[in-house]
Amino acid sequence: MKERKPMAKQKKRPVKRGMFILVEGISGSGKTTLAKMLVEHLKKRRTRVIFDSEPTHNAIGKGLRKLIEGAPLLYEEMQEFAEAVSFVGRSAKGLEYNRSLEMQLVIDNFRKVIYGTCDKIRNGVKLAELEYQLLYIADRYLDIESTIIPALERGIWVVLDRYDLSTYAYGASRGLGMLGLSDYHFAALGRHYLTPDVTLFVDVPARVAVERLKKSGKPIDRFETLKSLKAVALAYEGILRVIADEGRVFIHRVNGDQPKQKVLEAMLSVLHDELRLPPSGK
Repeated sequence: MKERKPMAKQKKRPVKRGMFILVEGISGSGKTTLAKMLVEHLKKRRTRVIFDSEPTHNAIGKGLRKLIEGAPLLYEEMQEFAEAVSFVGRSAKGLEYNRSLEMQLVIDNFRKVIYGTCDKIRNGVKLAELEYQLLYIADRYLDIESTIIPALERGIWVVLDRYDLSTYAYGASRGLGMLGLSDYHFAALGRHYLTPDVTLFVDVPARVAVERLKKSGKPIDRFETLKSLKAVALAYEGILRVIADEGRVFIHRVNGDQPKQKVLEAMLSVLHDELRLPPSGK
């Protein structure tokens, strides 16, 4: 499967009335706050819109959040987590995207890895980086199916905090190949994958992001040290270069190292140009 680039462009679903807006960036970039501000602004413009984020609040996403924080999953949480993982494994849609023996092998390995994480978690064994990233992909499957597609098909806009670019960037920062992660991504999602209408990348230096994280008073996780964020930022640069080489122009970089209102205005300027935002409500 080496012939496919890791960021291969996908067709958008033909039935999609709402707009799909992605906000990406390293931890501490302010993207979550900005995404929520954007949602509130759109609501004032009488736009039907929801805020969504990954990891989600589905069974897999909730489990991931606890694992990141170093907290154990309770018995019922573990049961729900395992059931959701099993569902995604059974439902992997890669063959709809690429009917080949190579894709079947990737699907089989995807299932093997995510099923194995359940035993590891139950036994208190630390997960490998690939296992974490494949769980993020499994969580994304549930997010697309349960939240994103239903909203878009009802004409509701979705503003999403993190998506596939985070998987590639954070995985690559920990030594995983983007091509391999892309194979797993499409093995799980296939044509289920949705390309955002617009992606807003909030660009902030790693040192600024670390300062913000420290001031927030929130617990610092394994990805939020200066060393880790520098690696993640470098990985994002590589991904954005690949996208630029493919001529995909729907990703816009926004300078996040300025007051939040200024950043929001820059984001809105992009959306005015790309989506022709509806008029402001009274």
